[in-house]
Order: sequence, then C-alpha cells, then structure tokens
Amino acid sequence: MPAIVADYNNHMGGIDILDSFLAKYRFRIRSRRWYIYLFWHFLSVALVNSWLMYKRECRLLQLPDKQMLPQRKFQAIVAECPVSVDSDKKRGRHTSSNPLITKQKVVNIPCADVRKYQVAHWPAKSEKRGRCKLCEINNTNTMCSKCGVRLCFVDGRNCFVDFHA
Repeated sequence: MPAIVADYNNHMGGIDILDSFLAKYRFRIRSRRWYIYLFWHFLSVALVNSWLMYKRECRLLQLPDKQMLPQRKFQAIVAECPVSVDSDKKRGRHTSSNPLITKQKVVNIPCADVRKYQVAHWPAKSEKRGRCKLCEINNTNTMCSKCGVRLCFVDGRNCFVDFHA
C-alpha cells in the first residue's frame, strides 16, 4: 500500500462519515433548477450534523444506546414541527365526500417542542366555548394564544399548566 493511502486512512474522519450518513438516507428529488439541489444538499448536511451532535450529547449524558434515536426517527421528529404548523388548514378532498369515512375526529395539537417551549404561551379568551383538550371534561372559552388549544382552569386542576409542562 502506498504511504499516501495509509496516511489518508489514518487521518480520514468527518467528511467520509458525513458522506456515508448522507448516502444512507438520501432523499431523491427531481428538479430542473440547480439551486434546488444545492438547497436540498445543505438541508441534508444540516440534518445529519444535528443528528451527530444529538448522539454526542446523548453519550455525554450517558444515555444507553437503546434510548438514542436512530437517524431516520430523528429526521422524522425534526420534520414533524414544520409540517404540522399549518395543519389546521384543509387541503385536498373533503372528508364528507368520501363514503368510507363517516366520522373523523381531527385533533390539532402542536408537537412537543412547540408545546413545552415556555415562551409566549398566554391564556386568551375566545368567543366560542369548547372542550378542554387535556381533560375533555370541562367546556371552556380559554385558549392558548400560541398553540390555539382550548384548556381549562378549575379549582384543583390547571390544565393550561399541565399541558405545557
């Protein structure tokens, strides 16, 4: 083996690891615009780097390997929040026109990262009353201004605090 190959093998590291993780779960896209590929590549690199940082932090916290998220599951959790931002808007065909779906309950609860981030969650009064999303017992007109979820305040139970904790 030439000395340069041995030297390369001894000192290779970050780029080869990054390339191998990028190739492991590559998202195939098709576009005629070159900048879309560039944007998608940078997004994939950022996602892989954030997963590697997550793994490093888990090891520093001495979490067992079974509790660490695999790369694909980590990608799914990261993608959940931006996708669920406008989930209350209706898209596609109405459910009432589908004869197979007779009754569908839609629950719009923000992802845990948004819900448990302790900034700008303020109780606000709404005009309509509705069921509390947490206990589903009380009718309330109090909503979270950030999440848009109805939550109740009653003696002995504070669903607003419990939902965001």
